[in-house]
Amino acid sequence: MIFYDKDRLRKTAEKRIAAGQRDKAIEIYQRILNREPNDKDILFMLGDLKITQGDKVSGLILLKKAGSLYAADSERQKAVTVFRKYLKTDPQNLEIYGLLGDLLLQMDQQTAAIDVYLKAGELARNSDVSKAIFFYERVRKMDEGNIKALSSLALLYGRQELVKKSMECHLSAGRKYYENGDFENSYLHFYQYVQHDSDNREVNLQLIEALMKMRHFKEALIHLNSVFSPDQEGEPKLHLLRADLLFELGKHEEVQALMHKLVMLLPDGLSVLFPYVDRALDGQHFELAVRLLDHVDVTQYFTYGERLSQALNRILADDEQYLPAMQKLVEYKVYVGDISGAVAIFSRMAKLYLKNEQYAEARQLLEKWLTVDEENEWVRRELQRVRNILESQSRESADPFRGKLEEIGLADVIQMMESARKTGDLTVRFGEESGHIYFQQGKIVHACYNQQEGRAAILDILRQQRGDFMLKPELPSDLTPTITGSNTQIVLEALRIIDEETGKIQE
Repeated sequence: MIFYDKDRLRKTAEKRIAAGQRDKAIEIYQRILNREPNDKDILFMLGDLKITQGDKVSGLILLKKAGSLYAADSERQKAVTVFRKYLKTDPQNLEIYGLLGDLLLQMDQQTAAIDVYLKAGELARNSDVSKAIFFYERVRKMDEGNIKALSSLALLYGRQELVKKSMECHLSAGRKYYENGDFENSYLHFYQYVQHDSDNREVNLQLIEALMKMRHFKEALIHLNSVFSPDQEGEPKLHLLRADLLFELGKHEEVQALMHKLVMLLPDGLSVLFPYVDRALDGQHFELAVRLLDHVDVTQYFTYGERLSQALNRILADDEQYLPAMQKLVEYKVYVGDISGAVAIFSRMAKLYLKNEQYAEARQLLEKWLTVDEENEWVRRELQRVRNILESQSRESADPFRGKLEEIGLADVIQMMESARKTGDLTVRFGEESGHIYFQQGKIVHACYNQQEGRAAILDILRQQRGDFMLKPELPSDLTPTITGSNTQIVLEALRIIDEETGKIQE
C-alpha cells in the first residue's frame, strides 16, 4: 500500500506552482482529489489552476463544485469568493449568478445581492425572458421601488403579453422616476400605461404633470384636451391645470376667461386668482395682472383689499405711469375711505392725461375726483378748461367718422376707429332706433342696442344693412366696460354667426 500524506502533497504542489511547474502541481492536486473528491479547498485550487493553464471547461466544473460544497457547509464567504472567481471566467452563467445572489442574501448583504440579480436579469432579458423576470422579481421583492427592476419588468411582461402585470410595473416605474426627478422616463412609462387604460384620470394627470416638468406645455395641453371631456371640465383641478398651461403658453386672454369661470364656480374663487396675479407680476405681464384683479369687485375689497393693493403697488413700483393699475387702485382707495391716497393718485393720473392731451379721459377722471374732493377749486377749474377744449374740438373737427352704412360697411368703420385709436361713442341709427359702440383708444370696450349689451349688441348692430353713423368723441362718465379682446376677433366672430344664419335661411 502506497503511503498517502495529504499535507506533504499540498506543500509539494505549492512548491511546483512557485517554480512555475503548474502541470506538476495539477497532477498532485488530482492525486489528492482521487482520494478525497469533495475536498473543497483542493477543488478550488485545482479549478483555478486549470483555468490559468487554459483548461476553462474542467476548471469551471471544479469551481462550481467547490462553491456548492462551501455553501452546503455554510462556509458562505468562501462560496461567494469561488463563485465570483467563476464569473470572471464565465460572466454569462445565469445559474452561478443565481447561486451567488442567494448566498449574499443569506449573508444579509442585500445591496450586493440586488446588484447580482440585476446583472443576471440584464444578461437574460434578450435570451431567456422567463429567467430575466425571475431575477428582476427577486430584486423587486427586496426593493419594491427599484427603478431598474420595475422598468425592465414592465417591458418583459409586455413581451409575454401579460398586460396587467406590465401596466402595474409601468405605473410604479413612472411614479418612481417622477419622484426622482427623471420626468422624461416618467412620461414614457405613464404613456405606455394609458395605451391600455386611456380613461384613467389619475395616470393621465400624472402624464400631463410630467410633460409640464419637461416644459412641454403645448403637448401637455393637447393631451389634456384629448383626454378630458367637457363634463369633467367642471372640476377645479382641471381648470387650474389648464390655466397653468395657458399661462406658460402666453395665452393670456384665455387665462383671464378661465379665471372668470373659476371665480364664479368656486365658493372662494378669488383664493385661486392671486397666485396667477403673482405669476403675471413675476413675468411683468402687467396687463394680465390688472385684468385678473378686475375680478375683485367692491364687495370683496375688505377681504382681499390688502392683497389687491399690494399687487397694484408692485406694478406701480416698476412702472409708476401704468394707468390701468392707477385706475384700479384709486377705485379701491375711494371705497375704503383713503381719500388722501385717492387724491394723490388722481393727481398723478390727471397730469399724465393732460400731458398726453387725452382730454376725454382727463374729463372723466376730473369728474370722479370732484366727487370725493368737492372743495378742490383747482379740479373745478381744470375740469371746466378740459370741457371747453373738448367742445372746441368737437365743433372744429370735420369728423370723418360720419356716414351711411349703404356707402361704407360698419366693419370697415370699426377698423378705421382702431387704426386712428379713436375714443368715443359711435352712434349708429336705424330709423327710430339707435345702437352705440364705445371705443377707448380704438378698442371696443362696450356696446348696447335693443336691450342687448356687450358682444350680443355688436352682433345685432352688424346685422343692420341700412342706417347712419357718427362719432361723439367722448364717453359717458359712468361707462362700465363689458367687452375685452381684439376688434378683429369680435367682428369676425359676429360676421361668422351672421353668415351661418344667412346660409340656413337660404337652405
